[in-house]
Amino acid sequence: MDKHQRLGNPSPPVEKHIQMEILEKSGGHNKGCNDASNGCHTDQGCLYWLGRNDKENDVLLSTSRQNDWWLHLSKGASPHGILRCACSSEGDKRRCIGKVCGEIKAHSKQAGARKVSVDVHMRRNVKSLKNKKDGLVELKKKPDHVMAV
Repeated sequence: MDKHQRLGNPSPPVEKHIQMEILEKSGGHNKGCNDASNGCHTDQGCLYWLGRNDKENDVLLSTSRQNDWWLHLSKGASPHGILRCACSSEGDKRRCIGKVCGEIKAHSKQAGARKVSVDVHMRRNVKSLKNKKDGLVELKKKPDHVMAV
């Protein structure tokens, strides 16, 4: 068992495969990262991805895991964020979520706003409505967290 499996994460080739699939399906790059093939890491070591358009948002949703976090501005259009976090402490988890919330704000049309709210849902509570419109989702319940950034 390698260190990735002990941490509950797949081995790097699986991550790279998922990311390459995201890039191939979307035709784009993960704008929150310097290395789109591997996602971005928070200071705490959590992995995250941002979708830059409706198509990328759909691909992120379809390739994410049910226990990942899904993030989106509470009001208005924004990138979708997926956070894969294995932090054991609540404080570290909140810092990871806060980092991705800041990235979502920075890459949205509300980047210049003083404060915006970001909804944070467990991925299992987000259903894609791709058959109606790319990037459209249905939320099965209220957010697990709402972060102000």
